[in-house]
Amino acid sequence: MKIRPSARVVLIDGRSGVLLLCVEDPPHLGGGRFWIIPGGELEPGETFEAAARRELREETGILTEPLGPCVWTRRVRVRLKGEEVISNERCFLARIEEAGVVLDHQTDVVELNHSRGSAWWRVEEMKPSGERFLPPDLADLLAPLVLGRLPDEPIALG
Repeated sequence: MKIRPSARVVLIDGRSGVLLLCVEDPPHLGGGRFWIIPGGELEPGETFEAAARRELREETGILTEPLGPCVWTRRVRVRLKGEEVISNERCFLARIEEAGVVLDHQTDVVELNHSRGSAWWRVEEMKPSGERFLPPDLADLLAPLVLGRLPDEPIALG
């Protein structure tokens, strides 16, 4: 099975909102709508940090400098473009003062076809919302980060 190195960004705004992207799998891949943090696959020769910045810029139009620390790592089996792969992810923290995303910055046609929008979520609104988040315990994982409590080492999520 192909290993897909990926970088993701937990982006927190000045009002303690966390940017999440809503995506929907097409019916032939099982369907289902869910919310995720921005990110994607590394390009050849790219570092995880550079990929995190690039993916955030491509998916949201937001530029972040400096990028914060890696707060999570995760190995998860996913289905992408009809192929099962193992996504080897590093998730970085970034903060901005203002909230605001323009999704016309997305450059990947596949992402555009699956994207259903974005929103700045407050952690306390996630569980009662009835929405699906990936990973499923995303609200619990985000809570300490929003409060400024960062792990000494990246937390291995799986």
